[in-house]
Amino acid sequence: MEKRLMMVLASLFLCIGGLFAQTRVTGTVISQDDGEPVIGATIRVSGTNVGTVTDSNGSFTITCPEGNKVLTISYVGMEPVEVVAKPNMRIVLRSGDTNLDEIVVTAMGISRQQKTLGYSATQLEGEELTTGKMTDVTSALAGTVA
Repeated sequence: MEKRLMMVLASLFLCIGGLFAQTRVTGTVISQDDGEPVIGATIRVSGTNVGTVTDSNGSFTITCPEGNKVLTISYVGMEPVEVVAKPNMRIVLRSGDTNLDEIVVTAMGISRQQKTLGYSATQLEGEELTTGKMTDVTSALAGTVA
């Protein structure tokens, strides 16, 4: 009986040790430009597939496995950063210097060059959209493109 009790206690301690081996990290991601929260920024534990996304307040919670304490934070149009995980983090993202050139938006996705499309595409200038009365973008395009 005493051996069983020792086995149960040993198993309990191993399970509790496994739970404490992980680190729960919380924090907020904000923009350096205006100090506003970054909604939808991606936070990943480097070297793993563990990740999360910031909420509408720029807040996040993530559990880092034992031995992995480096977080990679990224967002479209901003420079990604790597930081060491610690409690109550405040991460500031800077705007990236990348500019988008010709982007073709289609019903099936986004392509960088028109010549790669397997169908016809039409190009409109901004001035063509502002002539006449319109209530939204869809009505501005009506009758101008196929």
